[in-house]
Amino acid sequence: MKRMMKLMLALVATFCIATGLLAQSTGDFRSNNAAMTWTTAAQWQTWNGSSWVAAGTYPGQSASGAAVLIQDGHTVTLDVSPANTLGSLTVGSGASGVLIIGNSATNRTLTVTGNVAVAVGGTLRSGANSATGHVLNIGGSLTNNGTVNLFFSTDVCTAVFTGASPVVSGSGATFTFRNLTRSTSGTSITVSNSIRVEGTLDLAVNSGTMIVGTNANLTMGQNAVFAATGGTLGSNGRYVQLDGLTGANSNLIKVSAGTTASWQITYPIGTSNGGYTPLVLGTVTNNPTAAATLSIKAIYNNSNQGQLRRQFRAVVAGNSGTTTFSNLQFSYSSGTDVSTGDAIANYSTIWSLSSTGGSWATAAGTAPGVLNFTITGPTATMANGTYYYTIGSSTAYPNTWYSYQTGVWSNWQNWTLDPSGSSLVNGLNLPPQPGDAIVILNGITITNDVSGQVTTTATINGGGILDMSTTTGNTLGTVTGTGTLRINGINLPTGTYTTFVSTLGGTIEYYNTSGTLPTGQTTYNKLKLSNSTGSAITFTLLSNLTVNSTFDITATSTGTVTWQINDATATQRTITLNGDLTVSSNGRIRVGTGT
Repeated sequence: MKRMMKLMLALVATFCIATGLLAQSTGDFRSNNAAMTWTTAAQWQTWNGSSWVAAGTYPGQSASGAAVLIQDGHTVTLDVSPANTLGSLTVGSGASGVLIIGNSATNRTLTVTGNVAVAVGGTLRSGANSATGHVLNIGGSLTNNGTVNLFFSTDVCTAVFTGASPVVSGSGATFTFRNLTRSTSGTSITVSNSIRVEGTLDLAVNSGTMIVGTNANLTMGQNAVFAATGGTLGSNGRYVQLDGLTGANSNLIKVSAGTTASWQITYPIGTSNGGYTPLVLGTVTNNPTAAATLSIKAIYNNSNQGQLRRQFRAVVAGNSGTTTFSNLQFSYSSGTDVSTGDAIANYSTIWSLSSTGGSWATAAGTAPGVLNFTITGPTATMANGTYYYTIGSSTAYPNTWYSYQTGVWSNWQNWTLDPSGSSLVNGLNLPPQPGDAIVILNGITITNDVSGQVTTTATINGGGILDMSTTTGNTLGTVTGTGTLRINGINLPTGTYTTFVSTLGGTIEYYNTSGTLPTGQTTYNKLKLSNSTGSAITFTLLSNLTVNSTFDITATSTGTVTWQINDATATQRTITLNGDLTVSSNGRIRVGTGT
């Protein structure tokens, strides 16, 4: 047995050594000093085939194709435009390591024919010397698990993707470019991690899009602009392709410079179905707040007769100004965007939806137009919120969906257009869309698994349960019925609850996650605070409270559930209970420390 163990250890050691040897190729470089300039050859090491030895040249000085590693703890400043290309570039080994492009006002160019990677803790950034034309050519993909900041200071650095179908990915929190150029004809660049461009995004050659993945966003900074050197935006695939789904990401985001002009632009977006369908924000009045954001997305839905398949979503955040718009133009495809059995001429009504209201409304403008429809006025708000725009027939919205079986909200097989709920009628293969109405039928539980849901109305019939779980940012419109609305935590969806909390209404249950109960909702029909976990939780009341019927404080596991009245402030609270109060064995009622 001992001889066998020794043999196994020897094999493992041999494998590890072999793996280490295969990690490098003869002529590769790695940094060998804590603070160094690129051209200091004595501070580099090179791989001679069996070990790292002192280098006689710097990377790119006399040969092409070398893999270069900036080691942890080392800061290397590029002070030359190497005559030869690098094969690959890695910044950091998992803890630190910095590469600075530029050390003076002289422009530097670094060309990598393969991939560029920034490891966890590593940093790739531009210099601070007022140079105006640094260039980083990347022939492969860019992976950032650390920090990429090519907008670090005054230097202007352009990242140019020169290879076929590059991917920009990684988990790095900072991913900022000053200028970004796609320069290879016939291929697209895929962005799977959110990036930000502060200067010019140039879709410079034909037949290739910038694809923004489902979990990513493309943010254009305050002074950022689009360009299409050698052509025009939208021609031959020069646009930003979004995923076309209803999820929170895959947006084109424009940051306000505090001027109307910074938002009053053409947003060159599209989807894989229908191609280029830009949004033109024609007239903006009243400056938005500096650094406020406008997120734009095209959503491509399944065919639904009477409705254009394409919707546009706009999300405004951080704007305290009284900004409005008019002459907003939305483009569509006359082929793929028309629902089966429809003609584009049928879409003569413009529909809009604000998530704060939850109801579709008609808007003034021109529809269907020729490949675009226009909202002309009156001017519409650009206050903080989420807005949807589309066209359809005069009776296109909303759809009313009924629960078909217990399950999650996002699964279309749990929703039917049959009011009885006895048969699955969902030829759209869709769950409820923004602005639709929902009805939860007796005996069925629908659990929301996607934040940001918007409904016109939500009816929860007796015996039915709508569980919003831990999701946030939801709007349920007018809520009615005698069933149960559950919230894991205290994020009660926006809505009108007048009927639901009346003496003939339903139950609202907060469960499993501590927090302060919504101060805007002070009346309930039936209220329940519950805990099914092994941890202690507390729900704090910082308002008056009226419960028309029963109030239950219930723990079904080993964890306690506490209802705390008030906090440390000296504020009187008035509690009115018109029905029974039930407290389980692990339930608690406490008062705050305020006097």
